[in-house]
Amino acid sequence: MRVYVEISPGKALNVTLNLLNITTNDAGIYTVTKLFDSKEFNDSVVLRTIEESMLPRIDVARHITVDSPLVLQCVSSSSVERKIIWKCNSSLIDNHDKYSLNTDSLTIKKLTAGDQFNLYTCLEQGREFESDPYRIKSSGPGDIWFTPNLTVVFEHESLNISCNSECGPLCEWEWTKTDTQSGLEKAVSGGTMLQISNITKLDAGKYSCKVQNILSGSSFVRNMSLDVKRKDYYMTTTIFQRDIESN
Repeated sequence: MRVYVEISPGKALNVTLNLLNITTNDAGIYTVTKLFDSKEFNDSVVLRTIEESMLPRIDVARHITVDSPLVLQCVSSSSVERKIIWKCNSSLIDNHDKYSLNTDSLTIKKLTAGDQFNLYTCLEQGREFESDPYRIKSSGPGDIWFTPNLTVVFEHESLNISCNSECGPLCEWEWTKTDTQSGLEKAVSGGTMLQISNITKLDAGKYSCKVQNILSGSSFVRNMSLDVKRKDYYMTTTIFQRDIESN
């Protein structure tokens, strides 16, 4: 395709060619010819096209915590296994302290808040087209729920409760317990799990789980109360109640 433009002396050339609803048939060499003082000046540009379904794309895990690794997966529609090339801000990535490369994945070993400003792309070796740039984006936290949802536990047993929330990709979990005398909160766990072994009466009380999105600064908190019982007392009380009912 050739585009002819006639310009006036002393004026800069500013030409825009707009293509709408591009198809693979639009691929080719486009030339603009400048006519000035009976002379031709040509500039050319090569347009390459590819179906969007053929482009590689980057998939990423949603639930990532501070200082934990983030794994980016380069997904391709190609039936031939090729080496994947990764770039960060248009610079090639290789194995070093921050990154680890696998067959089709890139692991950011220690995710930090500064990584939200980076743009990551991947492409198959021997191919021209890169994936769309991926930038770490924040979402959540949403509502919090506990699994299992317990309110009563027995002495000398162990407890494992998970604090769950839709939050990503860079979030921080913290469990705290409110002191019954001072009313102050004390951190008891820095992860998603609240774990207590050999439970005693001192473990009873109000617990809170806070989820904070490091990138957006938003947070969500949910509380739960834990009651600690003596198993032998609980069983005796239950049997006594049943005896009364039977009489």
